[in-house]
Amino acid sequence: MGTWEGREERRQARLLKRAKRRQTVSQEVTIQLQAAVASLPPAHADLRARAEAILAQKTQFGYPQLAAHWAAAIAKWCKAGCPTRTREEREVLYLICHACPSKLFDHENQICKVCGCTVKKSLLPISDKAAMATEVCPKGHWP
Repeated sequence: MGTWEGREERRQARLLKRAKRRQTVSQEVTIQLQAAVASLPPAHADLRARAEAILAQKTQFGYPQLAAHWAAAIAKWCKAGCPTRTREEREVLYLICHACPSKLFDHENQICKVCGCTVKKSLLPISDKAAMATEVCPKGHWP
């Protein structure tokens, strides 16, 4: 009886520790998103709103660390002047991601499990990593 109670206490302690870690990551994500949004020119208010919506979606799916990577990618892309790839380039990268050789693409949510970026046929580069000319595959599958 004492052994079971001890296990239960340890399990509860582990769950509490994980919850605190997630909260810390969430705070870091918020800070990175604020930096990314701050680097957007005022003319891109629509991108700001979209960035906040995407971040909320990613954290909802349980990917707080991935959301942090995505926020950093947006900040890098904005600092570089928001360069985009051609439609043909995007199509090739889209196919590579969806047939990921490392099997690290979440098809249901259209998210790379390594970097957290969304890779889908989208008109807005902010919601499509393949469209951002500053981004590369973290596993080296595309430039």
